[in-house]
Amino acid sequence: MPSRSKRLVLVLGLVVFGLSPTPAQAEVTQSDFVLVRSEDTITEDLYVAGNTVRVEGRIEGDLYAVAFNEIVVSGVVTGDVVAVGGRVEVSGSVEGSLRAAAGRIVISGSVGDDVLVASWSAEVTTAGSIGRDFFSWSNRLGMGGMVSRDLGAQASSLNIGGEVGGKADVTVGRVRLEPTARIGGDLIYQSPREAEIENADLGGNVIRRTALPANVRLRGLRLLTYTLALLGVGALALTLTWLWPRRVAAALGVARAGVRTWLTGMVVILSPLVAGGLLFLIVVLSPPEAGLPLAVVLSPLVVGLLGVVLMAALVGVVPVAGLVGSMILPRRSTAAEVLVGLVVVAVLMMVPVVHWLVLAVGIPLGIGSWVRHLNLTQDLAVSAEATP
Repeated sequence: MPSRSKRLVLVLGLVVFGLSPTPAQAEVTQSDFVLVRSEDTITEDLYVAGNTVRVEGRIEGDLYAVAFNEIVVSGVVTGDVVAVGGRVEVSGSVEGSLRAAAGRIVISGSVGDDVLVASWSAEVTTAGSIGRDFFSWSNRLGMGGMVSRDLGAQASSLNIGGEVGGKADVTVGRVRLEPTARIGGDLIYQSPREAEIENADLGGNVIRRTALPANVRLRGLRLLTYTLALLGVGALALTLTWLWPRRVAAALGVARAGVRTWLTGMVVILSPLVAGGLLFLIVVLSPPEAGLPLAVVLSPLVVGLLGVVLMAALVGVVPVAGLVGSMILPRRSTAAEVLVGLVVVAVLMMVPVVHWLVLAVGIPLGIGSWVRHLNLTQDLAVSAEATP
């Protein structure tokens, strides 16, 4: 995935960076292009934010950097590095720890302490070295260098061609050890596939770990949570039925229209995705100096739209339950139909495969029922007339 497509990831990092307290002894720099030249020496912590950050000189302290495009450390940082960017590369020396989040992370230099990264793709090249532990959450991870102690990773694919001094404990979709790989301890992995080991040098055992089923307490907690959620939805459904009986009955009638109502609900459900996609295109196609401010301003609107859809989905349970109840107990009161329908839907949601079908059909159908026949003004007027 190209680094520019990861721009939205930087929003959170920039907010956290901006809200973080700055020590009294620190240098703070904000610019389109931040450069620490090879002849420069900074004798305190450095906080930087820009489109591109390059450190070619020496920082005698910690480096905290947020960059829209890339952060490249080719010089020396005597302390820790905390970096959030579209791309992060360490080709120089970091004597402390590295903490980074980016679309792509490359370590071709040395890190004296631990490394903790989260990225779409991460790579420790053959020239890269890590003084202690390496922990990675990445879609693709390549480990061709040296990790002095343990390797821990969660990734879709992991390729090890370098040396791990301790154990490697990973959860992956696929793991491959090249002939040049060397692991001083055990290789412990959880994966749906067998590990591909090509004459690698293993100092310990190869242990394939399987996912354990949920224990009795966890299953009981899930059941309790499901029961409480069901009671809450039931209370909401009966309250709406009591407050707006005519509108609930009308929404129930619209639900019987089937496909047309379902399509209306699908349009509503897809609206946050469409809005988010448009925002993503705007940010990607905009100049770097304008893209991030637009993302900060417009993201709350997309989140708010998503919240409205989630609330509509919750309220949409009422007409769907009423429709199911009317099929089982025809010619009953709306409240009775809704109550019986809720019980039936709750039972169906506990069936492993059927619950996905219930969600796929029920949520759009319920939202579409309210959208096509919601008239709060009329309902409030009717309620006012009925109030003595």
